This record gives sequence, C-alpha cells and structure tokens, in this order.
Amino acid sequence: MYFKTVFFLLMMMIMFTINWSLLIAENLNFDDLRERSNLFFLEEKPEVKDSEPTKEIDADLSIDSVLTRGTNSLLASLPKQAKIVVLGIQVYNSELRNYITFELEHLLQKANHIIIDRDLLPDTTLQKNLSNLEQFDDLSASNLGESLGANIVITGIIHGEGELRRLRLKALNVQTAQVIASVSEKLDPFLKIGSAPQR
Repeated sequence: MYFKTVFFLLMMMIMFTINWSLLIAENLNFDDLRERSNLFFLEEKPEVKDSEPTKEIDADLSIDSVLTRGTNSLLASLPKQAKIVVLGIQVYNSELRNYITFELEHLLQKANHIIIDRDLLPDTTLQKNLSNLEQFDDLSASNLGESLGANIVITGIIHGEGELRRLRLKALNVQTAQVIASVSEKLDPFLKIGSAPQR
C-alpha cells in the first residue's frame, strides 16, 4: 500500500513537470494546459439527461387548416347552391367526428350551399347506419342523402398512423353514387383519433 502511494505521487509529479514544461515551451495559456491534463483539474460534469422529444404541431397540419384546404378543393367541383348533407366522417373519436362534421357544414354554408341537417333522417334504421363505420359505403351514403332531399353527400375518413395520417373527403352525386370530387390532406400525426371498440 505504501509503495502504491509513493508511486502514484511520483507519477503525479512527473506529469505536472511535463505539462508545466510544455506550457512554457509552447507559450500555452492556462486553458490549454487544463485541456491537456485531467489529472490536476478534475471537475464534476453535470449529468446530461436525454430530453424527451417535443411534440411540435405544424400549424398547416392542424385539423382546422386541413379542413379549410380540403373544403376549398371540394368547392371547386360542386354545383352552385347545392343541397348538401355531411355524413359518415369515419373516425372512432366521436367528439372529433362531430367537430369535423360541424366545421365542414359551416365552411360549406359560407360558400352559399344549402346544408341539410342529418338529424332529419326519417327512421332509426338509417341512423344506425351512421354508427356502423366499417360498412358505411358510397351507396348507403347516397341513399341516406336521397332520403334527406340532398343532391350532394360528403363523406370522409381519417386513417393511417404517425406521418402517414391523412384526412380524406369526397363528394358523391346522390342520384348516381358517383364521386364528383375527392381530396386527401396530410394530418397532424399527434391528433387523437381513438380506436375501434373491443368486440
């Protein structure tokens, strides 16, 4: 033990002499000497913790921006003052589904279209079709629109995960069930869209 202590002190002295000689010979400053030797200038470095990635939401991908762009794209293909009903926004989060539906109606009404209230569906059987998202197709949407006296039905779906998440909207001719306009917009990847109920 005594030998190890003496040896360590001797090595410390040798290293100090070498570094001091270099300082004089190379005209180094004190900081340079500090960088060259960690034996004499030990300091505790603060522990750097990995920060959690922040969820930065692009304003252009917010639901309001996406709805505005999508609606404007649809409007270019719609007849003037069309009778429109917004049906079947397929997303399991009911609050988000209602928000999208109401905002679409608002934007379409601002463009001088006639919005038909989907709550006027004639019977409970048709209302149940709206909740069956997995089987809600273009033909059933067109039939619902026709029963309400509309000539255009707008449906939509949110699908995909993360950077692949998109909102797709389409406008259907009630008489033919033909798609007369459709849009696909990239959506905020952090948007909570819910999940399918357990069976």
